[in-house]
Amino acid sequence: LETSHPIQVPISRAEDVEEVFDAISYCKGASVIRMAHAVIGHDAFQKGLVAYMKKHQYGNTETFHLWDAWSESSGRPVKDIMSSWTEQMGFPLIEVKAFNVEGSVVKLSLEQSWFLSSGKAPPDERTWSVPLFIRTTTRTGYTPIMMTAKTMDLEVPLVSGDNAADVFVMINEGVVTPMRVLYTPEMRTRLSAAVKAGKLASADKSSLVVDIYNLAKAGKVGLDEVLRFLIGYAGETDYVVWDALSTVILGLNKLLMGGAPADMFSRFAAFAESFVSMGWKAVDPGWTSKPAEGHTDGLLRGLLMALVSRFAASGAWLEEARLRFGKYVEDPEANAMELPDEYRSSVLQAVLAQGGAVEHRQLMDAYKKLEKSIDQKQVQQSVGWTPALATKSEMLRWAISGEVKIQDFFYLMMSVSNSSREGLDMMWKFFTSEFDAIYGMVKSASPSIMDAVIGASTAGFCSEEKATEIEAFFEKHPLPSNKRTISQKLEEIRTNAQFLTRALQTDLAQEQFWKDLHAIA
Repeated sequence: LETSHPIQVPISRAEDVEEVFDAISYCKGASVIRMAHAVIGHDAFQKGLVAYMKKHQYGNTETFHLWDAWSESSGRPVKDIMSSWTEQMGFPLIEVKAFNVEGSVVKLSLEQSWFLSSGKAPPDERTWSVPLFIRTTTRTGYTPIMMTAKTMDLEVPLVSGDNAADVFVMINEGVVTPMRVLYTPEMRTRLSAAVKAGKLASADKSSLVVDIYNLAKAGKVGLDEVLRFLIGYAGETDYVVWDALSTVILGLNKLLMGGAPADMFSRFAAFAESFVSMGWKAVDPGWTSKPAEGHTDGLLRGLLMALVSRFAASGAWLEEARLRFGKYVEDPEANAMELPDEYRSSVLQAVLAQGGAVEHRQLMDAYKKLEKSIDQKQVQQSVGWTPALATKSEMLRWAISGEVKIQDFFYLMMSVSNSSREGLDMMWKFFTSEFDAIYGMVKSASPSIMDAVIGASTAGFCSEEKATEIEAFFEKHPLPSNKRTISQKLEEIRTNAQFLTRALQTDLAQEQFWKDLHAIA
């Protein structure tokens, strides 16, 4: 996003701290540290970190002190490498401009630029010191190659016996470097075949699907190509990969629900139902844990439950969900394990979405018996999924009634806005009409609370008209402590508006495309 910020940010006001301690500080910060570990090696990383901690114990430090410690332990110019990642905003797009297999080598021509999800031309030219972790069909673990200029030509040696016709090359093995990679169509076809053949690690399969989705948002590839690429993941069974797939499927659902023609959205919903159902059958997670299960098995069950509840809640699954729902609402404390934490909200949402006033009343009665905040939160995240608009409105009124804790009331808002397009429209209208009451509730709380409310009120819109309306509202009702969040939400809406416009110009608009997609799957 152009409204983002670097990892290192000067702080001029105390209030600025709340705004910059976000996913960029924590997640991107952790990502570049992981990248540094891979570049200098584990021993040098550990040795430098120990030296840094000893030298500066009980004192204050600046970022360059850590770079100095790692430079000394590794003998590498760590500050030169890392400063481009921490001092400038954004991250790079590495585009493969040319791909040729010639004898025993693959020749690549690469170009880096500032990646913007909007697809706009970057306002200025930036370069990063980019470690490239290359892998080929039969060889992994190449020494990282540093790309420091805008363009670079390189030759990747192949292993004797590699078949030139199906050899593939990955630019970022292990997803070590925080960047996007735009492959040529030929490279993407070869990588898709590798996915289908099970030749790639989970992290690499995940990065490919997340990259192509975000590149489509930026207008670098068509959305129809994203869906064709997804077919290679049909019947996937790995949690890490499904985590990436769910990001893409839910993202597309929100985009198309927010502005696509009804027939296109219904065709996507049918595709999502088929795709998710194949995953559920392939994994066969069941409704209860098994003795030999690992940590990710439970996570995978919960994730697939969420997807099935959203896209494929029917038949035997829905029958079992209703049975367990009935037992849970009868006595939510004693029968809590009928709906374990890992998928309770998902099942509650599905039953409400497929039910009516009876189920909603049963869940609200059960809520009154709950004492733990986490249990209450799961109900709050679900009650807005009722299809009755009048009941959705009641839930929003309840959110600001004073009966719900200040740190929890926005979950009710998210429940309504996430449930449907009608719910999103209702939430924005409610926010604008009740702004004074909402602001009065949160003005002395952490700005992150209002950030969450703003997100619940705006996430999912994808038109320039709505962005203009939201922008005008906040110009009349300024929120200085939430200025960055508002700017980011506006940029996201405008990015999604452009994304949707491009999507409507692809094969998604053709009924035959969806038929062919189902045939391939």
